[in-house]
Amino acid sequence: MKNNKTMKKLIFTILAFVTIISNAQDLEALTYEQGNNYDDFIKLKKGKLMSYTGIDGTILKIGDTIVLGEPTGGNGGYYSSFVLGDQMGKSTGGFGGFINDGKEDNSVFVPKKYKHQKAIIVKMKYEHDGSKKKPIIVRIAIDPIHGSFGMNKRATSHNVDETLEQKELIHKSTPIEREYAIKLLKETKEELDLGILTKEEFNKRKEYLIKIIRAE
Repeated sequence: MKNNKTMKKLIFTILAFVTIISNAQDLEALTYEQGNNYDDFIKLKKGKLMSYTGIDGTILKIGDTIVLGEPTGGNGGYYSSFVLGDQMGKSTGGFGGFINDGKEDNSVFVPKKYKHQKAIIVKMKYEHDGSKKKPIIVRIAIDPIHGSFGMNKRATSHNVDETLEQKELIHKSTPIEREYAIKLLKETKEELDLGILTKEEFNKRKEYLIKIIRAE
């Protein structure tokens, strides 16, 4: 009798795993428009992504380098859209889904000290926001190039479009307005004066930001 119960559990586990695999739909590329257009997203399941074009036109790819922008959490003390650790296995919606409030699983938001930290996109996934009749949410996991985000090393954004709108993520393809470029230039000069940046690093950022400022 005991062996029968064990066998049933094993069969159930195998079937559940097969169901999860069959429900996956890995994509080479996806855009914000496709993920929010009913005729497009109703055909999608969930799965891994190689490339995503976000709400502001930013094109993110696996292996790309990004920079953490300005934190928007309480008093600017943390990033409101980046959570410490690799949270890519958690659901973003539905009953029992992950709630990005730092309470559900004792997860902690990335602190302000990682501002301007460079990181690599190592994972990218998409899924419906709770049900198949709702738009798509794209999530990414990042690895810092130097050091780590605390003991967890990685950090996760559970909604990369919100992260882009909040400017907590900066990518080479991210459109930057003139006013924001001026603000970044001032902060970059302060970091040079404090010895956080080298002269070479400062000159590279300055050259990039000056082009944006003078283009308008």
